[in-house]
Amino acid sequence: MKPYPKPHRETNRALLDAVKARKVCIVRNMYGACEGEFDPHHIKSKGSGGGDTLDNVCCLCRRHHTLAHSGKIPKSVLYELNEYYVNE
Repeated sequence: MKPYPKPHRETNRALLDAVKARKVCIVRNMYGACEGEFDPHHIKSKGSGGGDTLDNVCCLCRRHHTLAHSGKIPKSVLYELNEYYVNE
């Protein structure tokens, strides 16, 4: 049996680049010191229905990005901290 093909997902490169250009990890030192470059992070993954929107994409350093993907930084914390930057 063949697996169903993934639906095509559009990427808003301009938004992701703008978030990355903030160069401020929204978590900062709450979960240890920041390390590495800054990356955009989808709080709700695109595969789970999250999109390229300001309220769903935040800027994290590489260390905190890894912690977010492993679930060690709760999504609720990321949404709350990201709201500050969206409304800034």
